[in-house]
Amino acid sequence: MLRPLATALTLLFVPLVAHAGWVPGGFGVCTETGAQNFPATSPDGAGGMFVTWYDYRSGTHPDIYAQRLNAAGVPQWTAGGVAVCVATDDQLLPSVIADGAGGAIIAWHDGRTGGVNNADIYAQKLSAAGVPQWTADGVLISSGARNQFVPKLASDGAGGAIITWYDYRNNFSTPDVYAQRVNAAGVVQWLADGIEIAVMQGSQIGPRIVADGAGGAVIVWLDFRSLTHYEVYAQRVTSAGAVQWSANGNAISTSSGLKFNLEMISDGSGGAIATWQDHRGASTDIYAQRVSFSGVAQWAGDAAVCTEGSHQDYPTIATDGAHGAVISWEDGRVSGFDIYAQRINASGVAQWTPNGVAVCAASGAQDRTGTASDGSGGAIVVWQDRRSGGSNYDLYAQRLNAAGVAQWTADGIVITTASGEQRFPVIFSDGSAGAFLAWQDARNADVDIYAQRLNGSGSIPSAVGDGPSISRVTLSPNVPNPFSNQTAFDIGLPQNAHAEIGVYDVTGRLVRRMAVAGSRRIEFDGRDNDGRALPSGVYFFRVSGAGEPVTRKMVIAR
Repeated sequence: MLRPLATALTLLFVPLVAHAGWVPGGFGVCTETGAQNFPATSPDGAGGMFVTWYDYRSGTHPDIYAQRLNAAGVPQWTAGGVAVCVATDDQLLPSVIADGAGGAIIAWHDGRTGGVNNADIYAQKLSAAGVPQWTADGVLISSGARNQFVPKLASDGAGGAIITWYDYRNNFSTPDVYAQRVNAAGVVQWLADGIEIAVMQGSQIGPRIVADGAGGAVIVWLDFRSLTHYEVYAQRVTSAGAVQWSANGNAISTSSGLKFNLEMISDGSGGAIATWQDHRGASTDIYAQRVSFSGVAQWAGDAAVCTEGSHQDYPTIATDGAHGAVISWEDGRVSGFDIYAQRINASGVAQWTPNGVAVCAASGAQDRTGTASDGSGGAIVVWQDRRSGGSNYDLYAQRLNAAGVAQWTADGIVITTASGEQRFPVIFSDGSAGAFLAWQDARNADVDIYAQRLNGSGSIPSAVGDGPSISRVTLSPNVPNPFSNQTAFDIGLPQNAHAEIGVYDVTGRLVRRMAVAGSRRIEFDGRDNDGRALPSGVYFFRVSGAGEPVTRKMVIAR
């Protein structure tokens, strides 16, 4: 029996909204009633971005929502975001990664069972069209006793994720570090409630995770097992859940003095580079260390990123593309806080001015940076900024080249100076010398989620609808290709034009027919007109009826 065409179109098509997209001051990703807080972002694998946040639109208990924006800043999912989890009680602090097939995997800590003081870890996968793929409101990753908090994710390279968190199941006051793998189908792969990464005396907190390039992951955390000060430890775990280094982790930095605010990236060779705020001296400084694929610290005594007087706090980090890193931080060496940055090469040697170059030394306080690679050895840095003299933060950004020289206006370009407060910016590279940003924004009655894209020159890419009109049919290759259950392609049609899409097998038999009007992203689920899964093989999709027909080849591999 044929499925109704209207239903099929609703499921398959995500329209591109005319004139939506990047605008000065940022695009409102979610401006629903109630507060939307603490965005997390990820590339979507197709030139756009995923954004997720926790959301109070339904009342006093937050839920998890998400949105996908394409390269032009056009929302691809339901206006205001799709509901990832609307279970009872609180869902907080989500993290997100791409699933490698156009969709996203999101994890969060969840109080539906025992409340916020006995939270568990849940996760959900969204398709490229924003449709939940796993159990409604997410699959359970860990329900150990007491609290499990702040999950972080890395891709397992096979459509699933490896998730780590800090966990109070063994002691109500001193957490440990656990991890779990969930496959592409939403099935946990390791021991129920996760495997032990570090279970020691004292606290193990703040784990960060990156893929190791071999289906596993490297996890780094702050560790109080000495009972005198925090140290930095690391562990590598395989896709099968087998730890590869010493039980409870290898010591990466054991210097005296407290350590805070750990961040980490891949070193591009199966290891990782970590940076942190370090109190081994008279005030807090910034240090870094690289750990190899085999678990060996690479830099003797740690790399001193900045040991200038006064405080240096809250480092963030991005790759330099050559197995090193660019690190930025908030810096109190003058008065108040300014923004500084340093590049460290693969050997741990500082490449720029000792103790960092000044990214922004404007009046007022500047703090809470985000750092993204510019793809050429430099970085784009974003921060919250009070130079206007008021009590509210605005957002500014600067690009540094590989030599540490500022490329945009001195002290940074304006991202937004909208009324209210803009805080907690996050940033990642767009792969084309620019960056995507997101933040929480109080310009309206409530706190909302906004986003922006910058190109390499610091300007905003043109929005959809601002360019020349389409005069002929355009049809992109489908991504991914080959695919098993879902793929997507973009179709461009002349204004008000209608067309028919036909999917044909190699014998020329029409197996699926669809109608379309206007420019759209089309999701194809690999099924025929009767809803049956098509067998593996070569197929062709053809657009006709709006001028010259266009044909592309695709492969289903089940």
